[in-house]
Amino acid sequence: MISKIKEAFAVIDELKSIKVELSNMKVEFSKTIAELKESEDTKKKNLDAENIELQNLKKQISLLKDQLSGSIAEINSELRDFRITRNSIQDKLYSEFKDESKQISKEMSSYLDDYKKLESEVKIISSKISGFSATIDSLNSLSKTILEKDFELKKYASILESNDRDKVNLLKKIDSLEKLLASMKRNRK
Repeated sequence: MISKIKEAFAVIDELKSIKVELSNMKVEFSKTIAELKESEDTKKKNLDAENIELQNLKKQISLLKDQLSGSIAEINSELRDFRITRNSIQDKLYSEFKDESKQISKEMSSYLDDYKKLESEVKIISSKISGFSATIDSLNSLSKTILEKDFELKKYASILESNDRDKVNLLKKIDSLEKLLASMKRNRK
């Protein structure tokens, strides 16, 4: 009878140690969750920094477009001035103007060639930025699914299985204690 009581106390002590282990596991879970939240915050900060960088790139492209439109306006203004001058001087200096017009025509074609090159480069840069923006959007959506599915569920699945095994063991021990108490009650009568 005393041995059974000692066994019951041993089981109680074992239950207490299991309770301590479970509370230690709870603390570890809390630490792991805090680390995951910290990692998520870091990733959000990195993404915000990349968004700021993208905004800066957009501003720079906007400035380039403004400069380019200013150059186009200057070219258009110079063309208008040239035409007015040509019409007023045409009667007086037709032969000299012909030589100068050839030279100016060459300069204009080089301006236009430069303009076409700049325009194609701006289009290429714009398409690259569009691709970069789409890539950032896909990375953003991918990072949301990775954070929710891959990290949390895989790490805790094994912990849950371990806890389930411990729970089954505890339930078996409780059943054996109940049987022991029932037999002790019968023996007393």
